[in-house]
Amino acid sequence: MVTPSEQTLEAIVAALSHGPATARQLAGTLGLPYSTLTPRLRLLHSRSRIERSIDPDTRQAVWRLPAKAAAIPATAGPTVTGQDQPTEPTIQAGTLDPQPAAPGMNVVRIGAADAGTESGEHTARRPKGTIRAAILTITRDRPGSEFKVSDLAKALDGTSAGAIANAAHKLVVSGDLICVREKPATFQAA
Repeated sequence: MVTPSEQTLEAIVAALSHGPATARQLAGTLGLPYSTLTPRLRLLHSRSRIERSIDPDTRQAVWRLPAKAAAIPATAGPTVTGQDQPTEPTIQAGTLDPQPAAPGMNVVRIGAADAGTESGEHTARRPKGTIRAAILTITRDRPGSEFKVSDLAKALDGTSAGAIANAAHKLVVSGDLICVREKPATFQAA
């Protein structure tokens, strides 16, 4: 199965097959945010799939295919099934790890199955509401218990403390959580 990140990498290679370009030009061509594109350019560069040079006039990084790869046309796009319909990649969300992080607390893996890959490549975005759902599951499994953001971060393996704090504050506004203390931010099920 082709992941969205692999499709993006192949689309970058395909765009560079038309000639050298700066990251900003590629972002405009591919319709990607500059901040999303630049890590993928560095990843392709680390894999020796593209080359980087500095334009002496503008002092900007210019990306291009290596001389041997420029002659080979690159293909990009979604996987096509026998019915000629593009297939979308799937994301496995909310699977539980059988080994608890702390007594009575399960570790919840959210997002793509290959989160935290060693290549440094970013994975697909989580579906909306998955962090909030996981926080509710954890807090409702232990009613009356208080959870700091750091406790929830340990339980929600691979999720940043900032994302957890944002989701928890939204749950407080919706009435699903109670903010017991502001500093350190501590929550419990409503």
